[in-house]
Amino acid sequence: MQTAKGISDKGIPSTKLADGAVTSAKIADGGVGTADLAAKAVTDAKLSDAVAYKVNGGGILWSGSWYVSNEQTVALSRGVSEQRTGIVLVFSAWSDSGTNNAYFASFFVPKQAVAAHPGCGWTFDLSPVDKAGMSKYLYISDKSIKGVASNTGSATSPAGLKAQNHLYVLRYVIGV
Repeated sequence: MQTAKGISDKGIPSTKLADGAVTSAKIADGGVGTADLAAKAVTDAKLSDAVAYKVNGGGILWSGSWYVSNEQTVALSRGVSEQRTGIVLVFSAWSDSGTNNAYFASFFVPKQAVAAHPGCGWTFDLSPVDKAGMSKYLYISDKSIKGVASNTGSATSPAGLKAQNHLYVLRYVIGV
């Protein structure tokens, strides 16, 4: 509910809503769109949700350069359940000299699927045209991600597709 001071007595001033200075990008596009701003239809609930997401959800939940083998567990700083829609896993190329800022690939994992199947296995495949591909297998839970031994080496699928998993590492887990 809008008051004389704005959305709430500690909220955004009406003048900022009227002149469009508050944009959906500034509040993490948390359900408050530019149409809402133009129509002055921003509600307490929409704004509260957007601010809560900005403070508590999203952002980088883990970063590193891991194959995610059976001996590695990615510990997320916040649970998948705390994110608005889920997580994005970002992989990139790896060589003997370390991580390469090339061949990035990102994969979305919906939080509803993790909640429905906690700890179950997910396959992440990448087939670039000019480089060997990857096929990583990960067990995703609310607060952690575990891998398997084949994530560190080479593998061939029953269909004959070759994966060079040692050429790719997990770089980021991002809450979205």
